[in-house]
Amino acid sequence: MSQANKINMRDLPKTELKNSMERIHGVLPKRQITDNMLRNRDLYKTYMKSPINPLSLYQCFDGVGQLSSAPVADPTSDQAVAASK
Repeated sequence: MSQANKINMRDLPKTELKNSMERIHGVLPKRQITDNMLRNRDLYKTYMKSPINPLSLYQCFDGVGQLSSAPVADPTSDQAVAASK
């Protein structure tokens, strides 16, 4: 990655790093989208599109506030592997 950072983005597909990057992307597994991920994405989109509440903005500066979301398990964690068996 450090070599890729030295090259201009437009020139990256023309270099010898292209084949290495394609192999890496081919080997990496696709992450399965769960219901909790879809729910969280919808909640975040709705929150970002909503108007700014001045009181919430002030509380944000103090570090107070939260956005409800559903927990999403990492598929590579030990608990997720044990639950799938």
